Amino acid sequence: MEYELKILPQYFKAVQDGSKTFEFRKDDRGFEIGDTLILKEWDYDLIYKTEYGEEKWGNPHYTGRSIKKEISYILRGGIPGCRVRKGLAILGLKYEGIKLNNIDLSNISMVQQVQKIQEEDGEFIEALENSDSDNAIEEFFDLIQARIGLLQKFGISAEIIMSKYHKHLEKIKNRPRKEDKYEQRD
Repeated sequence: MEYELKILPQYFKAVQDGSKTFEFRKDDRGFEIGDTLILKEWDYDLIYKTEYGEEKWGNPHYTGRSIKKEISYILRGGIPGCRVRKGLAILGLKYEGIKLNNIDLSNISMVQQVQKIQEEDGEFIEALENSDSDNAIEEFFDLIQARIGLLQKFGISAEIIMSKYHKHLEKIKNRPRKEDKYEQRD
């Protein structure tokens, strides 16, 4: 089943960027694992602030943006040991990762894929040397795509890579950088 639900902009953005992987909803529609939620962004316009600083809202409307998410888990309220009230549910949203479409590497050897990485690396460096930031960004992503292609040759899919990405982000946040290691030496 598909269910259309309203969602406020701040929550829409969090679902869209992957930081919010659940929906907390009234359990009044018979949600099941595998159902699809069509989350439609719903916003209010700020009309004015009162002399006491209160905000008055009006003109509720759909923004036109929506996102589809599959329910992967359901925690229903009212279960012993669960602090969620009866009649409410936490719906887990399926993680989708990166989907690479129309890329067939079956006729490409590992040597050819490594050569592709070297070619993309050269184009990336050239764009940096030319101070062409738009092209450097494009070449950066081409370089990532070429490296993902090499990992695919070893049976490591983009989905597997993205499932590990959060660990890498934590590593970056918590790793002290030793500046002297990267300083140029005379």
